[in-house]
Order: sequence, then C-alpha cells, then structure tokens
Amino acid sequence: MRENSDAFYLDQKKDMLNLPELSRLINEHKKNEDKILDSYEKFKLVDRIQKLKEVNRAFLEQLLEKKEYFDKVFSTAKGSFYFILKTGESLRIKQNNNTSDPQYEVQPILSEIFFITGTEAERIYKNHVLDWPGGSIKTTDYGIGASPLEFNIKESESRIIFDKEGNDLKNIRSKFKDRNKNNEEPLSGAYHIGHPISEIIK
Repeated sequence: MRENSDAFYLDQKKDMLNLPELSRLINEHKKNEDKILDSYEKFKLVDRIQKLKEVNRAFLEQLLEKKEYFDKVFSTAKGSFYFILKTGESLRIKQNNNTSDPQYEVQPILSEIFFITGTEAERIYKNHVLDWPGGSIKTTDYGIGASPLEFNIKESESRIIFDKEGNDLKNIRSKFKDRNKNNEEPLSGAYHIGHPISEIIK
C-alpha cells in the first residue's frame, strides 16, 4: 500500500505523535470519507460502501505502520484497535463485525484512558456506577485481559471527572463548561468500556 506522505508527515526529530498531529490525520481521513459519500452520481451504493471499507482499512494500516509514534497500541477480543498518545488521549478504530472481511470505523478521540478487570466492568454495569455521581472504580494494569475504560470527548460541553487515589477513581461526578452540576442529576459525559485486550502491539 502506498502511504500518503503529505497526510502522514511527522517531524523526524519527534519520537511521539501529539494530539494536534493525530487530529490532523483524522481530519484528512474524514475528508477522504466525505469524497466517497459525495460520489453518489459516479458510484452505486454497494461500490461506495466497499470504497469506505477500503479507506478505513487503509487508515488503520497507516496507524499500525506508525505504532512507534504512540505510547500504547493494542487490539481487543472484538477486533477493535486502540492507539494511545503519550499525553493519555485515545483513538479507537472500531470493528463493526467479526467476519473474515472486517469493517472499521474511526471513533472520536477521548481524553483519558484507564484499564479495568472484567469483574470490575461487570460491577460498573450492574450497579450503574457511571449513571449517577458519587461512585468509584478500581483500575488495573495495562495487559492482556484488561478492558479499556475511556472518558470524555474534548469538545464536549460536559465531562466526567473524579479524584485519583492510587488505583481508584473516586467521587465520580460531572462538570459542565457553563454551569455547576446538581448532584441529583445523572452523570453527563462520554465514556466507553471496551472488550478485553487480546493483543498488545506496543
């Protein structure tokens, strides 16, 4: 596959990708997606879908080829890939199916990522820990079998915040840009609990 050097230019003096650079790469990728979506006069729907699959797969391959510019790279049991910056932001390339012809979708960059055990993930769902303020979560080390837990889209008006005490995230609550949060309101802010890590790429 031929790499687009203009879209994937990196300063050779740098040893890590930063957030503005990663955001630029994603914006370039989105432009390529939009060109395909706008080509309805030239291509049939089935052809546009196939081209989107190819573009998303090529973008994933580009990121994997540049894995040394990320702090962590891994895939999960569902087939999704995660790319973590040194500053903590995470990019997930979601796999939408588990067939021999996988389809990938680029997700928004989230601000923070932690790792939890399968037991802790079940407790969070069962006890609605991320539905209401005041809860706590116990994190674990990065490794095979751990599940990624991501928080907060940078551009969002609300964020999930917490106090870090050792391996615990305590007093989980929301913060808004323009007002104070009422503790009787549900939590507001983006989060995602992924499937267990199946392969550590970096």
